[in-house]
Amino acid sequence: MKSDIDWKSLESALNPPVDRSLDFNSVRDQFTKLAFDVYKRTGEEGLWELREAEDGRKVLVALYDEEGSEVVKTASASDWSAHADSSKKFVTLAFRGSPVYKFAAADHGFAESEAANFANFVATRARDPHFFNQIVSSLTPARRAHLLNLVGEQGKTND
Repeated sequence: MKSDIDWKSLESALNPPVDRSLDFNSVRDQFTKLAFDVYKRTGEEGLWELREAEDGRKVLVALYDEEGSEVVKTASASDWSAHADSSKKFVTLAFRGSPVYKFAAADHGFAESEAANFANFVATRARDPHFFNQIVSSLTPARRAHLLNLVGEQGKTND
């Protein structure tokens, strides 16, 4: 006996696809800028990156990992974390969830297939005083002040 139920329609109605990119102008009031081109949706944990679409529009692209997805890799070491974006061409280093520095694959020589390993390396190395000082010295004065304010009196690399 053939079923009259359209299983494909039912599946998409019960589990709608998650849009990992949003038109910035239509949702800008739902987001808060954290640093650089990284935003956070009010009331949510995931990070979003502001990018320019092929047609010139500004779009927010999710940097968070969907459950069961292999798209975005994250590594953390104490208060430091590093996130590879969905293209695996950038790794963003963050301290206590606040983005600090963006590493580009083109500048730092990691392959897209190695983005997760590079993120793990960066998150671990961020606790090293020499590495931390290199990051601090490469930042603009405003970003440097922001990072040093985040880290506070606990010392550059202590947790």
